[in-house]
Amino acid sequence: MTHLPVTYPGSSALEGGRRIAADALHRLLVAPSRFLVSRHGWKLARQALLGAVIAAARNRPHRSVSPGDPETAEMLRGLRRDLCGLFARLPGEDPDLRGFLIASVSEATLPSSARGAMGAVYTDAALARFTIAQGLRALGGAPRRVLDPACGAGAFLAEAAILLGARQTNLVGIDCDREAIAAARARMAFLSDAAPGARCTLRAGDALRSAPDAGFDLVIGNPPYVRQETMGGMAVKRALAAHLERALPGAGAALTARADLSVAFFLLGLASLREGGALAYVTTNAWLDALYGRPLRRFLSEQAEVRFVSEWEGKVFATAAANPVVAVISRRQGGARRAAVFTSYAPPVQQARGKAPRAWRTRRRRVGARRLSSLDRWGATLLRGADLLEEIIASAPASFAPLDDIAALHYGTKPGLVDFFILDSSKTDVEARFLLPVLTSTLEIGTLSVRSRDLPRRIFVCPIGREELLRGRYPGALAHVLLGERSRTRLKARHTRAGRPYPEVPSVRHNAPWYRLRPRPPGDFAIPLLIRERHMIVHAREGITATNMFYQGRFPDRALSLPGTAILNSALSMMAIESLGRINIGGRINVYGPEIRALRIADPRTMSAPALHAIRSAFEPLSSRPIGPISAEAARPDRRALDVAVLDASGIGARYAPLLAEALEERVASRLRREQASDGWPVYRGQPARQRGRAGSRGAGDLAIR
Repeated sequence: MTHLPVTYPGSSALEGGRRIAADALHRLLVAPSRFLVSRHGWKLARQALLGAVIAAARNRPHRSVSPGDPETAEMLRGLRRDLCGLFARLPGEDPDLRGFLIASVSEATLPSSARGAMGAVYTDAALARFTIAQGLRALGGAPRRVLDPACGAGAFLAEAAILLGARQTNLVGIDCDREAIAAARARMAFLSDAAPGARCTLRAGDALRSAPDAGFDLVIGNPPYVRQETMGGMAVKRALAAHLERALPGAGAALTARADLSVAFFLLGLASLREGGALAYVTTNAWLDALYGRPLRRFLSEQAEVRFVSEWEGKVFATAAANPVVAVISRRQGGARRAAVFTSYAPPVQQARGKAPRAWRTRRRRVGARRLSSLDRWGATLLRGADLLEEIIASAPASFAPLDDIAALHYGTKPGLVDFFILDSSKTDVEARFLLPVLTSTLEIGTLSVRSRDLPRRIFVCPIGREELLRGRYPGALAHVLLGERSRTRLKARHTRAGRPYPEVPSVRHNAPWYRLRPRPPGDFAIPLLIRERHMIVHAREGITATNMFYQGRFPDRALSLPGTAILNSALSMMAIESLGRINIGGRINVYGPEIRALRIADPRTMSAPALHAIRSAFEPLSSRPIGPISAEAARPDRRALDVAVLDASGIGARYAPLLAEALEERVASRLRREQASDGWPVYRGQPARQRGRAGSRGAGDLAIR
């Protein structure tokens, strides 16, 4: 591995006393924040707290949020005195320490509901520093004009000012959060000594709504993390696409109907650059592989120059479960002139006491422009693609085929109204003829071989009309349907609506009758769509019905049912899933239909009868015992026996078996490292006003230490 001389994000971003100072500051704000929120609401509370912190950092008087409220004014005066004492004790060697503390308060006092709506994810200083350094390297010189179109509290602008030092640079920051702009303005004012050449202009507003100024040398930032469902509908997105198309020809087609906000900011950033300028962003990794990112990837590979893309393992953001990549793109007419570099970085290695941990580069690939434009999914192929897996497939390409060619595949049954259709088999009076055993969760999987009758849940399948049910022949089913007609939906997630009668829920209201569910055909196997530390593709001899948390398949050649599922549970297939899957929150992998259909596995149709018998024999003892995490499974003798049987049957040879087990274990361990504990920053854990008073929820605006 190659040593990278940068501080690793999330582990030492608060070096030089930042962590200690931030913890002390946030402890001082806990009680005042609760008081202010209860008295004035979170918006005014946030303004008052930020004002008090900025005033104390500058050692200037602070005006009360409510001059006519003596109790509030007295509380804020006392808070300012405490804060002045804290700031007076701060060490002086970190030029951005005061600004960092102001920015962290701006983040901490933004309620989770508002943060989600704005997509605000504040950036670790080390990650911002690393991103800007890569952008400067691509630019090849000092920029005169730098833009951050979603600057937040100024993390990127501050790091850019420090890196550029005395060079004459005009920094421009835009953000729709006025309090964040106020924090950024105060932060940049403290950097006059460390960055005497910087001139900073900050503006509150939406950068996507104004015409881009195509004269910037460098565009930097961490664009908002907002899903396409919350962007305002198709009319808004079409208007935005037309706006970007006018500024950057071809950009409108790259902003698809399902694209999230980061795609729009990529296009805006490129439109804001001069020819030869560089864009350096921290974004989620979703656009590298998702279907909605395909037009953007095509646009970048054909009409720009992709310089550098790196993925970071471990938890990077303290207040968001996101999987970031650093992307550096140059604006080049006519496309790329040089190869792109794709890298991955592992968590830091502990060094001698007193020294900051360092990040380590785990893989690096150079990809030419022509090759890059031919690739469909950049993350899976270039960042998470397993070199060992590619070597194995290349050694015997005729022995592998996409799973879609081998088995008939389909999503599991979507119940929609889970509370109505999914029942506990031991707690229902519904007649057995209307209850179909169903697999709903990986928690129900103990062994790889599953019998439907042993599953704890049932799915309600009743083809009988309401009039016939009312005749009373099936009292259990009738009572269940009548209860459903009186029931209303509960709020379970942001995309659900509470209080809607069951028969009017969109997923069932077009059924005839509304409670009639048509389950998908049973399958020989079920592949979980969400994988954490256990790889388990279950097999059912008599077939199995699963919900849409699984993808199901059936082999047309019935003789391949058992050996085909065994092959899917080999380390070879697991490595293919690890390479194709999309990294999700908490280090989990999501696999969807396109990935599963494209999954290249050892093709059982090309194997001899003795080879298939050997695979069945190796799988039988493995399938009947409890399945544990890969860390415990990879080196087990029965696992190794299955891997050897699959490799031998494919004409590859058993020498790869221990290498595959080791690579698989490391791959799973690397993504699970993303579940590192958060950095302990305080955040508002508030709910919107309409949710206040619900059992188990905190009051809006509680400032808590995590």
